[in-house]
Amino acid sequence: MYKQKLNLAIVFILFSALVFAIPATAYDEGSSGSTTTINSFFTVTVRKEGAPPAGFGYIWSVPNAISCPGTCSAEFNSGTVVELFVKSTHEMDFSSWGGDCDGTDRSHWCTLTMDSDKDVPVRFYPRARWLKAVYVPDDNFGDAPLSAKSVKGDILIHRLSCDANKRDDGASERASCMDATVVLTNTSTRSVDIGLIAGADPLDAPFEIFDDTCSDTTLPHYQECSFNIIYTDPDSTVLSEDTFDIPSSDPDFPTWTVTVREAEEDDSGN
Repeated sequence: MYKQKLNLAIVFILFSALVFAIPATAYDEGSSGSTTTINSFFTVTVRKEGAPPAGFGYIWSVPNAISCPGTCSAEFNSGTVVELFVKSTHEMDFSSWGGDCDGTDRSHWCTLTMDSDKDVPVRFYPRARWLKAVYVPDDNFGDAPLSAKSVKGDILIHRLSCDANKRDDGASERASCMDATVVLTNTSTRSVDIGLIAGADPLDAPFEIFDDTCSDTTLPHYQECSFNIIYTDPDSTVLSEDTFDIPSSDPDFPTWTVTVREAEEDDSGN
């Protein structure tokens, strides 16, 4: 009898050791009776997307584990509440949250509860000018939706658009030689103050600015103003080039320097 009790005690001790050796959080009995593994930690991965150089945006987490660029992925214990924050750097602006943070307002941080692996693309874009500029070459202002060109590089002045046979003095000369109408649009969410166009950096002959409705004005959201650039010497044998400035209250681009150059008729420019 003693020997039987001893054997039973040994079996019970071995069985107890086996049971308690298995972590309590490692397995869970599903509703179907099957056994599934429960992870004790999960991974957050952040990815920067958008127009180059999107990599200049900065993302970090609380608890302190993610600091991207650098560390863009980290593991957290199951159930941990993780907050993600962003910072616009190197003239890159934060645009939106995506993935597991989709729907979070861009003005707020993203909060995640670690119950699974999380993937969070974050979009950054280069800072944009508050003012958008297009120009309509060859005095085709009435066809602006079709012929307008974005001012990204140069404004091209085609000398053949100025008809020497129609030129005379005064206003009629200007009318026949008007080569480009520049339209400024305020694309920001607030009013923009525009200073004197070509005030600090004036256009020299043979270029001239007139019919200016932009200088020293406050341009409301999505409103437009315009001015004309003319070329007054179509008989010159030298292709002219000059710059002028567009000053504004845009904090990132307080001065916009634009190049105007005379071009042959087959120069497509930008």
